[in-house]
Parts: sequence; structure tokens; C-alpha cells
Amino acid sequence: MKENRFKVIDMIGGAFPKLTAERLPKDITGEDLAAVWPKLFNKEGWLVSKTTVARRYSQNKQTTFEDEEKATIATALYWSIIANANPYKISIETMLFWEPRQKEIFQAIDKIFTPLANLLAALEKDRADLSTLGVY
Repeated sequence: MKENRFKVIDMIGGAFPKLTAERLPKDITGEDLAAVWPKLFNKEGWLVSKTTVARRYSQNKQTTFEDEEKATIATALYWSIIANANPYKISIETMLFWEPRQKEIFQAIDKIFTPLANLLAALEKDRADLSTLGVY
């Protein structure tokens, strides 16, 4: 199973650079997404927690515009995965407090991820566990 998760991660990460500019927000490239993508998963191939994402990309660590942009991309990617893999984990409160740039990136990525929801569900541990139990 672990190998399958890594195959899905590699497949999606490898597709990002092929995205056309029309599908992404201004000033974001597929390479930008691909650079952040692998950091959203742990050594077992599971999506990290929102606490881990916040810790890795906290405002205290952001020293340059590039760091701030990576944090914005990582957050938007994370919530796009959650929205498609396990939508019960995303709250209205979370979406209300997004920065406009995060919202813009989230909306663009969410359109790309919607057809991949079943693949993304295999990368989110809680969703995979619930599916195994037949609850989800």
C-alpha cells in the first residue's frame, strides 16, 4: 500500500509542470506546485496534519517573498487535498480566514483535484481508514 501512495504522489507531482498557465493563477507555475507537493506527505506517504503544515510554513520562518509564496501554495494545496479527500475536515471557519491569494490558488487547484478525489482519498489516512472500515 505504501508503494501505491508514493506512486500516486509521484504521478500527481509529475503532472504539475505540465499544467498550462490558463489553469493556474497569475504568477504560479506548475513547477512551483511541484516543488511544494512532496513536502505535504510524511515518510509513509500519508498527508501530514494541518498542524504540521502550519509549523513548517509559519510566519516566523518566512523571511522572503519566496518563502511567503511557498507557504501560501502549501496551504492552498493542503486544503485542496482535504476538500477532495475528506471534505468533512474542512470547516467554514478555515475558508473565511483565507488570504485572497490562498483562495485564488485553492480555487484553481481544487478544479484540477476534483476528478482525482478517489486518488487523493488514498493519501489521507483518516479517509483511507474510514473507507477500509466501510464507514465512508
